[in-house]
Amino acid sequence: MNGILKKAAGLALALLVLTASGALAQWPTNPASNLALSVTSGESSVPHIASTSDGGCYVSWWDNTPGHYCMYMQRLNAAGEIMWAPNGMLISNHAQDTWLTDYTLTVDQTDCAILAINDLRSGSDWDVYAYRINEAGEFLWGADGLTISNDTYSDAYPQAKITSAGNIVFAWNDITAAGVIRMRKVDINGNDLWTPATKVITSTYGVVYPRLAETNDDGIIMQLLVHQGSEYYNPYYIYAHKYDASGNDLWGSTGVIINNAASVEIYRYPDIVSDMAGGGLPHLVGVRGEG
Repeated sequence: MNGILKKAAGLALALLVLTASGALAQWPTNPASNLALSVTSGESSVPHIASTSDGGCYVSWWDNTPGHYCMYMQRLNAAGEIMWAPNGMLISNHAQDTWLTDYTLTVDQTDCAILAINDLRSGSDWDVYAYRINEAGEFLWGADGLTISNDTYSDAYPQAKITSAGNIVFAWNDITAAGVIRMRKVDINGNDLWTPATKVITSTYGVVYPRLAETNDDGIIMQLLVHQGSEYYNPYYIYAHKYDASGNDLWGSTGVIINNAASVEIYRYPDIVSDMAGGGLPHLVGVRGEG
């Protein structure tokens, strides 16, 4: 399952933002000299960015300067001015593996950052944790965040999506249980909204890589890859499930087929965006004709 790995090495994490009106305030005018957010002796990896309603943004990344990967974040205003500590604010220094999976940074309807990561704080397997952090840098779900999963499986590739009602749906891959996806929905205070709290999505040969799109009625569409056989080389096809606000599966236990014209390579990450009319728009570059 090394296809989940997504790392980008570098001693400095830099951010380049282009606007129609040109650079503003702290944004460098020379595109060859970008705005440095983390200049440390270690590796800054897997950066993510999420915009706020005032034109600012949050940026997150893993940094291994202390000797293991720690999660950091920075907030910038619309002028590109750094609002938190130089080199970022430490979010989590809990135990982490020597390799990383992707994670999610997004922004809720109150301009708070929602961060979903996985780490080894509870033992030898990954579990998923979420943080809600406001623009002042306050940890609204506590210093250690909200525990999303706590089991004996290795939980990878955590996703998060804000629903039309402002709630948050999390989804992740359980990569030690023959390819299972789990999903959970909470309100902005971290209270569970489904019973049971966690849903399990599986198939005969396993499912991987959940992606989420919000609907216009507090529901969610999940896109995923469904393995078509027991061998690694058997194809993966794109399917989707739609859930209402209460977590009921509206498209049946097997979902609907989005693409079965060709297998999706396991190292690709097909995505989906909402059409805000109750549906979603899947997209993936380069599948057919690649062998």
